[in-house]
Amino acid sequence: SIGGWSTARTALRRSSDRGLTWSPPVQLSTGPFLSMSTLVRATPRLLENGVVALPAYHELMQRYSEFLLIDESGQLVGRRFIANGLQANLAYLPDGAWLALLRPLKHQPPRLHLAESRDGGLSWSPTRPVDLVNSHQPVCALTLNDGSTLFGYNPQERGRNRIAFIHIDGETGQWRRLPHLIDPGGEDDETAYCTAIQKRNGDIVVIYADPPNHRILEFGFTPAWLTAQIAESELVEP
Repeated sequence: SIGGWSTARTALRRSSDRGLTWSPPVQLSTGPFLSMSTLVRATPRLLENGVVALPAYHELMQRYSEFLLIDESGQLVGRRFIANGLQANLAYLPDGAWLALLRPLKHQPPRLHLAESRDGGLSWSPTRPVDLVNSHQPVCALTLNDGSTLFGYNPQERGRNRIAFIHIDGETGQWRRLPHLIDPGGEDDETAYCTAIQKRNGDIVVIYADPPNHRILEFGFTPAWLTAQIAESELVEP
């Protein structure tokens, strides 16, 4: 698009055969000026009323995160402001609270930032840093089949060549830091822009980019491996 990534637009494609084929893209009408600068990279959530909550962010004129509400016909039916911050990923606690994990802005300290909602995303607390180092890089969050949340982040004040994991328990809401790190080890290797999915068999796949080497890589593991990691993890305060 004109102006690069910050002026990109969001389009919707559909699949009725589990991703084997896809419909042509349909641009979402998200703003008055050619719908530019509505950017997405986080996992959407299907709400109980059938509406999809799609996290989005803006970085052209102002830097803030929101989520778009898209109905079953693919129409934008609402939007909710989350926070002044980039690339919010959403996590959901057993008491009904929503958490937004945000990439810190350049003028903010190199820590992950957090906002909370107690009313299903209608309103949000001010963002605050948490005691997790992050080199101004995005987070990837995944709600697992058991209701818990797993998120990955770059645990460094500078650079992006490691990914660490936090597990949020689906019943207690406790945060635990897993002992395993994705660490390629090479001097020029990077672990950037992670994303994560859980497959139908329960396995989890974390995908990340290695821009210097022009590669997309994945790290996969089973629920049993995750359970063993949680058993060896340390409790952290959000």
